[in-house]
Amino acid sequence: MKTERLTIIFAADLARELRELVPKGERSKLIVEATRDRLVRFRQERALELTAGAWSDQNHPEFTRPEDVVNWIRELRSSADRRLDRIHSRSSNDE
Repeated sequence: MKTERLTIIFAADLARELRELVPKGERSKLIVEATRDRLVRFRQERALELTAGAWSDQNHPEFTRPEDVVNWIRELRSSADRRLDRIHSRSSNDE
């Protein structure tokens, strides 16, 4: 993997704690992993912001109550279970 050196400024107390708790050879790895994790959250937040308002209750009146959503999920799972049962029964009949 190609790497690039960055100069990053830390608050003094944070830099001190980093030096105290993380061995010298592992600091960059820790910072890279933390940055990667935070970037995932940034991308998720951005996606949520960009899609805000895409769903409207007027367009989906069948899901206005929480129970409606729960029932829909149950039906999805049930239909998936039935489909898997059919697939497994076919494969056992082929044997």
